[in-house]
Amino acid sequence: MRRFKKFFIAFYRLSRLNVILKDYFPFLTIITIIGIGFKITLLDYAIGILVSLSVHCYSFIVNDCEDAEDDAMDPKKAIRNPISSGFITYQQGIMILQLTSIPALIIVFVFQGIPAALVILSAIIAGHLYSWKKVRYKSYPFIDLVSHAYALGAFQVLYFMLLKNADTGLIPVLVLIGVSLVSMGGALFNQVRDFQVDVKSKLRNTAITIGKNNANFFSIAFYSLGVSLIAVAIILRLGRLS
Repeated sequence: MRRFKKFFIAFYRLSRLNVILKDYFPFLTIITIIGIGFKITLLDYAIGILVSLSVHCYSFIVNDCEDAEDDAMDPKKAIRNPISSGFITYQQGIMILQLTSIPALIIVFVFQGIPAALVILSAIIAGHLYSWKKVRYKSYPFIDLVSHAYALGAFQVLYFMLLKNADTGLIPVLVLIGVSLVSMGGALFNQVRDFQVDVKSKLRNTAITIGKNNANFFSIAFYSLGVSLIAVAIILRLGRLS
Protein backbone atom coordinates (compact mmCIF):
# COMPACT_ATOMS: atom_id res chain seq x y z
CA MET A 1 0.00 0.00 0.00
CA ARG A 2 2.85 2.36 0.85
CA ARG A 3 4.46 1.68 -2.53
CA PHE A 4 1.25 2.60 -4.38
CA LYS A 5 0.89 5.75 -2.30
CA LYS A 6 4.50 6.70 -3.01
CA PHE A 7 3.95 6.00 -6.73
CA PHE A 8 0.95 8.32 -6.94
CA ILE A 9 2.70 11.04 -4.95
CA ALA A 10 5.74 10.76 -7.23
CA PHE A 11 3.53 10.87 -10.34
CA TYR A 12 1.72 13.93 -9.05
CA ARG A 13 4.96 15.74 -8.30
CA LEU A 14 6.80 14.68 -11.46
CA SER A 15 3.91 15.40 -13.81
CA ARG A 16 3.19 18.73 -12.14
CA LEU A 17 -0.46 17.86 -12.64
CA ASN A 18 -1.53 20.76 -10.45
CA VAL A 19 0.32 23.19 -12.73
CA ILE A 20 -1.11 21.63 -15.90
CA LEU A 21 -4.69 21.73 -14.62
CA LYS A 22 -4.37 25.17 -13.07
CA ASP A 23 -2.33 27.07 -15.64
CA TYR A 24 -3.40 26.04 -19.12
CA PHE A 25 -4.95 22.61 -19.82
CA PRO A 26 -8.63 23.51 -19.23
CA PHE A 27 -8.26 26.64 -21.39
CA LEU A 28 -6.41 24.69 -24.12
CA THR A 29 -9.03 21.94 -24.11
CA ILE A 30 -11.97 24.35 -24.28
CA ILE A 31 -10.57 26.30 -27.23
CA THR A 32 -9.59 23.03 -28.94
CA ILE A 33 -13.17 21.77 -28.67
CA ILE A 34 -14.49 25.10 -29.91
CA GLY A 35 -12.04 24.95 -32.78
CA ILE A 36 -12.98 21.50 -34.05
CA GLY A 37 -16.72 22.02 -33.55
CA PHE A 38 -19.19 20.04 -31.52
CA LYS A 39 -19.90 17.04 -33.73
CA ILE A 40 -17.55 14.37 -32.38
CA THR A 41 -18.88 11.71 -30.02
CA LEU A 42 -18.80 11.93 -26.23
CA LEU A 43 -16.48 8.91 -26.20
CA ASP A 44 -14.01 10.70 -28.46
CA TYR A 45 -14.23 13.81 -26.25
CA ALA A 46 -13.47 11.75 -23.15
CA ILE A 47 -10.63 9.77 -24.73
CA GLY A 48 -9.21 12.90 -26.35
CA ILE A 49 -9.09 14.83 -23.09
CA LEU A 50 -7.55 11.97 -21.07
CA VAL A 51 -4.98 11.08 -23.72
CA SER A 52 -4.00 14.71 -24.24
CA LEU A 53 -3.58 15.14 -20.49
CA SER A 54 -1.35 12.05 -20.43
CA VAL A 55 0.90 13.53 -23.13
CA HIS A 56 1.23 16.81 -21.23
CA CYS A 57 2.11 14.85 -18.07
CA TYR A 58 4.68 12.87 -20.05
CA SER A 59 6.51 16.01 -21.15
CA PHE A 60 6.74 17.31 -17.59
CA ILE A 61 7.82 13.93 -16.20
CA VAL A 62 10.64 13.46 -18.70
CA ASN A 63 11.71 17.05 -18.04
CA ASP A 64 12.05 16.41 -14.31
CA CYS A 65 13.82 13.10 -14.92
CA GLU A 66 16.40 14.62 -17.25
CA ASP A 67 16.78 17.90 -15.36
CA ALA A 68 17.20 16.32 -11.92
CA GLU A 69 20.91 17.18 -11.73
CA ASP A 70 20.34 20.74 -12.95
CA ASP A 71 17.38 21.27 -10.63
CA ALA A 72 19.56 20.24 -7.70
CA MET A 73 21.47 23.52 -8.20
CA ASP A 74 18.31 25.54 -7.52
CA PRO A 75 17.04 25.23 -3.90
CA LYS A 76 13.38 25.66 -4.90
CA LYS A 77 13.55 23.23 -7.80
CA ALA A 78 15.53 20.72 -5.75
CA ILE A 79 12.64 20.53 -3.29
CA ARG A 80 9.95 20.38 -5.99
CA ASN A 81 11.63 17.72 -8.14
CA PRO A 82 11.14 14.32 -6.40
CA ILE A 83 14.29 12.92 -8.04
CA SER A 84 16.46 15.87 -7.05
CA SER A 85 15.11 15.68 -3.51
CA GLY A 86 15.78 11.92 -3.29
CA PHE A 87 12.11 10.94 -2.90
CA ILE A 88 12.48 8.50 -5.83
CA THR A 89 15.34 7.38 -8.08
CA TYR A 90 15.86 8.28 -11.73
CA GLN A 91 14.98 4.69 -12.70
CA GLN A 92 11.69 4.91 -10.83
CA GLY A 93 10.95 8.16 -12.64
CA ILE A 94 11.50 6.44 -15.99
CA MET A 95 9.09 3.66 -14.98
CA ILE A 96 6.44 6.27 -14.19
CA LEU A 97 7.18 7.84 -17.57
CA GLN A 98 6.51 4.58 -19.39
CA LEU A 99 3.30 3.93 -17.46
CA THR A 100 2.10 7.38 -18.50
CA SER A 101 2.67 6.95 -22.24
CA ILE A 102 2.03 3.32 -23.20
CA PRO A 103 -1.64 3.07 -22.09
CA ALA A 104 -2.45 6.34 -23.87
CA LEU A 105 -0.95 5.09 -27.14
CA ILE A 106 -2.85 1.80 -26.94
CA ILE A 107 -6.17 3.51 -26.21
CA VAL A 108 -5.80 5.95 -29.12
CA PHE A 109 -4.80 3.20 -31.55
CA VAL A 110 -7.70 0.93 -30.56
CA PHE A 111 -10.47 3.54 -30.41
CA GLN A 112 -9.38 6.33 -32.77
CA GLY A 113 -7.15 4.79 -35.39
CA ILE A 114 -3.65 5.07 -36.79
CA PRO A 115 -3.55 8.79 -37.80
CA ALA A 116 -4.56 9.95 -34.32
CA ALA A 117 -2.14 7.47 -32.72
CA LEU A 118 0.70 8.78 -34.89
CA VAL A 119 0.04 12.35 -33.74
CA ILE A 120 0.12 11.25 -30.10
CA LEU A 121 3.29 9.25 -30.71
CA SER A 122 4.95 12.24 -32.40
CA ALA A 123 3.95 14.48 -29.47
CA ILE A 124 5.45 12.03 -26.99
CA ILE A 125 8.65 11.83 -29.02
CA ALA A 126 8.84 15.63 -29.31
CA GLY A 127 8.28 16.01 -25.57
CA HIS A 128 10.93 13.41 -24.85
CA LEU A 129 13.54 14.86 -27.19
CA TYR A 130 12.87 18.34 -25.79
CA SER A 131 14.39 17.30 -22.45
CA TRP A 132 16.42 14.12 -23.16
CA LYS A 133 20.05 15.06 -22.55
CA LYS A 134 21.39 13.08 -25.51
CA VAL A 135 19.38 15.34 -27.84
CA ARG A 136 17.84 18.09 -25.69
CA TYR A 137 15.93 20.24 -28.18
CA LYS A 138 15.54 22.86 -25.47
CA SER A 139 19.25 23.61 -25.73
CA TYR A 140 18.98 24.59 -29.40
CA PRO A 141 17.76 28.11 -30.25
CA PHE A 142 14.45 28.27 -32.15
CA ILE A 143 14.17 24.48 -32.26
CA ASP A 144 13.34 24.74 -28.56
CA LEU A 145 10.38 27.01 -29.32
CA VAL A 146 8.99 24.85 -32.13
CA SER A 147 9.27 21.59 -30.19
CA HIS A 148 7.74 23.20 -27.08
CA ALA A 149 4.88 24.59 -29.16
CA TYR A 150 4.10 21.17 -30.61
CA ALA A 151 4.59 18.97 -27.55
CA LEU A 152 2.74 21.28 -25.14
CA GLY A 153 -0.09 22.62 -27.25
CA ALA A 154 -0.31 22.24 -31.02
CA PHE A 155 -0.40 18.44 -30.98
CA GLN A 156 -3.66 18.51 -29.03
CA VAL A 157 -5.46 20.65 -31.61
CA LEU A 158 -4.09 18.57 -34.49
CA TYR A 159 -5.08 15.36 -32.70
CA PHE A 160 -8.66 16.53 -32.18
CA MET A 161 -8.83 17.65 -35.82
CA LEU A 162 -8.24 14.02 -36.86
CA LEU A 163 -11.21 12.70 -34.89
CA LYS A 164 -14.33 11.64 -36.75
CA ASN A 165 -16.69 14.54 -37.66
CA ALA A 166 -14.21 17.19 -36.48
CA ASP A 167 -14.02 20.46 -38.40
CA THR A 168 -10.76 20.84 -40.34
CA GLY A 169 -11.39 24.26 -41.91
CA LEU A 170 -10.21 27.79 -41.16
CA ILE A 171 -11.37 27.95 -37.53
CA PRO A 172 -9.33 25.00 -36.19
CA VAL A 173 -6.33 26.14 -38.25
CA LEU A 174 -6.50 29.56 -36.57
CA VAL A 175 -6.69 27.82 -33.19
CA LEU A 176 -3.74 25.60 -34.13
CA ILE A 177 -1.57 28.59 -35.07
CA GLY A 178 -2.76 30.61 -32.08
CA VAL A 179 -2.03 27.81 -29.62
CA SER A 180 1.43 27.33 -31.16
CA LEU A 181 2.25 31.01 -30.72
CA VAL A 182 1.00 31.09 -27.13
CA SER A 183 3.07 28.00 -26.35
CA MET A 184 6.18 29.61 -27.86
CA GLY A 185 5.49 32.68 -25.75
CA GLY A 186 5.26 30.44 -22.72
CA ALA A 187 8.55 28.76 -23.60
CA LEU A 188 10.29 32.14 -23.77
CA PHE A 189 8.68 33.23 -20.50
CA ASN A 190 10.04 30.09 -18.80
CA GLN A 191 13.48 30.63 -20.29
CA VAL A 192 13.59 34.19 -18.98
CA ARG A 193 12.47 32.96 -15.56
CA ASP A 194 15.14 30.23 -15.52
CA PHE A 195 17.80 32.35 -17.23
CA GLN A 196 20.52 32.10 -14.56
CA VAL A 197 20.07 28.35 -13.99
CA ASP A 198 20.12 27.71 -17.75
CA VAL A 199 23.33 29.71 -18.10
CA LYS A 200 24.92 27.66 -15.32
CA SER A 201 23.71 24.49 -17.08
CA LYS A 202 25.44 25.72 -20.27
CA LEU A 203 22.25 25.66 -22.34
CA ARG A 204 22.09 27.64 -25.58
CA ASN A 205 18.35 28.18 -25.80
CA THR A 206 16.60 31.02 -27.62
CA ALA A 207 16.53 33.41 -24.64
CA ILE A 208 20.26 33.04 -24.02
CA THR A 209 20.97 33.41 -27.76
CA ILE A 210 18.90 36.56 -28.36
CA GLY A 211 19.23 38.05 -24.88
CA LYS A 212 16.87 38.39 -21.94
CA ASN A 213 15.24 41.66 -23.04
CA ASN A 214 14.56 40.44 -26.57
CA ALA A 215 13.17 37.18 -25.19
CA ASN A 216 10.78 39.18 -23.01
CA PHE A 217 9.64 41.21 -26.02
CA PHE A 218 9.00 38.18 -28.23
CA SER A 219 7.28 36.34 -25.40
CA ILE A 220 4.74 39.15 -25.11
CA ALA A 221 4.44 39.41 -28.90
CA PHE A 222 3.78 35.69 -29.33
CA TYR A 223 1.25 35.71 -26.51
CA SER A 224 -0.56 38.72 -27.96
CA LEU A 225 -0.73 37.43 -31.53
CA GLY A 226 -1.67 33.93 -30.42
CA VAL A 227 -4.49 35.11 -28.18
CA SER A 228 -5.74 37.39 -30.96
CA LEU A 229 -5.95 34.52 -33.45
CA ILE A 230 -7.74 32.34 -30.91
CA ALA A 231 -10.20 35.16 -30.21
CA VAL A 232 -10.93 35.48 -33.94
CA ALA A 233 -11.51 31.72 -34.17
CA ILE A 234 -13.95 31.80 -31.24
CA ILE A 235 -15.86 34.73 -32.76
CA LEU A 236 -16.12 32.90 -36.09
CA ARG A 237 -17.35 29.73 -34.36
CA LEU A 238 -19.97 31.61 -32.36
CA GLY A 239 -21.06 33.29 -35.57
CA ARG A 240 -21.65 29.92 -37.21
CA LEU A 241 -23.63 28.70 -34.24
CA SER A 242 -25.95 31.71 -34.16
